[in-house]
Amino acid sequence: MRGGRIHSRTRVVSCLLAGLMVLGFPGPGLVLGAPAPPSPSGNLSVDSDPAGAAVLVDGQAQGTTPVALQALPAGDHRVRVVKDGYLDNSRVVKVAAGQTERVQVRLTHSAMTTVTTQVEGRPASEKKGGSGKKWALIGLAAAGAGAVAFVIITKNHPPVPGTIGVSPSGTGMAGVTPYTFTSVGSSDPDNDPLTYEWNFGDGTTGSGQSTTHTYANPGSFSVDVTVKDKKESVSAPGASVTVARSVAGAWSGATEQAFGARVSVNLTQSSTSLGGSMTFSGSLSGTLSGLTGTVSALTYPCTVNFTTRPFGIGGFPGSFTVSFSGTADASGSSMTGTITTATSVFGNFSRSATFSR
Repeated sequence: MRGGRIHSRTRVVSCLLAGLMVLGFPGPGLVLGAPAPPSPSGNLSVDSDPAGAAVLVDGQAQGTTPVALQALPAGDHRVRVVKDGYLDNSRVVKVAAGQTERVQVRLTHSAMTTVTTQVEGRPASEKKGGSGKKWALIGLAAAGAGAVAFVIITKNHPPVPGTIGVSPSGTGMAGVTPYTFTSVGSSDPDNDPLTYEWNFGDGTTGSGQSTTHTYANPGSFSVDVTVKDKKESVSAPGASVTVARSVAGAWSGATEQAFGARVSVNLTQSSTSLGGSMTFSGSLSGTLSGLTGTVSALTYPCTVNFTTRPFGIGGFPGSFTVSFSGTADASGSSMTGTITTATSVFGNFSRSATFSR
């Protein structure tokens, strides 16, 4: 009977053990308190342009770029990239289990003054592990997703005014000489677009980095240009321009050689072309129209040439022409050269002559 009780107890214990195993309790031979399986982890690679920036992950220094970090716990991590002379770059990076998250950062030089910088990572629901390139300029890639908010204010630098270039040089001719004025060497340190405002000194103005102006009247003029960016303006050193009368007008004082007649001319001018008439007095008397000529330049001094059309003189055989070749002085007030009376029968007669006005 004692043996039967032992047998009954053994069967009861066996049943209890079987029931516990069904409920999930370890059976005989299993060890309670064994270590849990390891938590999932991933890898993180951080690179920067320029390289050599310090990398902090969750506030802990992890070396300098390029750096590869192994076995980081899966999930979100705060990554900060810092380098002297550059703005800090901070972001939240999601590391996925069994994957390598690559972060590449283009740092911005600290010539830009950051007033307020607030960087927030995207919500975990919007992040995806194993992404490819993530180049960012101060977090601009994240900002495009509406996840980074920052305000950057840069100090404006005034433009560099440069100097004024003037072409042509020399004394111009009123109503004829087109002057080209150019802002030379002007620039903006911030690469802002520039505008140019010109004052030609005769009550007229112009615009553009290069501009052209013709003075209607003689005189000395001071030319100024104001160079402007979006906020500030500067002035270049002024330039001076001197303008005299054009070649057009009445000239007198010469005497031709063949007849000893006094000669005066009334010239017209269109650019480098001359026209007009020549008047004789003394031994010859009368006015010849149809005079033609040229000037070598639209500034003084310049070479002047003109001649009459062929004409006849009563009592003298053949035809005659009277011409002048000389130089107008720097003030445009006199022309000195040679006057020649050419005849078809008697040859040519020349002498020095000066026309003045």
